[in-house]
Amino acid sequence: MCQILGVKSNNYYSYQKRYSTKSEDPTHQEMIDWVKDIAHFSDNTYGERRIQKVLNALGFPVSRHKTAPLMKEANVWVRYKKKYKVCRYRY
Repeated sequence: MCQILGVKSNNYYSYQKRYSTKSEDPTHQEMIDWVKDIAHFSDNTYGERRIQKVLNALGFPVSRHKTAPLMKEANVWVRYKKKYKVCRYRY
């Protein structure tokens, strides 16, 4: 098909990936809303593994590899604690 249209196959598949219908799926949008709520509840301390466990408990069977793009699409990030450093300087 790509040869008939004169299009490279990688351009065709990248176009399909860009314009896929993920956002029109109601369960996809519901999962994004849940990810935002979980992040707000946890004060952005839950990572993709803990969010995945919560989503699985809520009845959305997702993997970690699906949870990470959901977090990115929902604009959710993890806030890490800063590691304690010993100050060796004597005053």
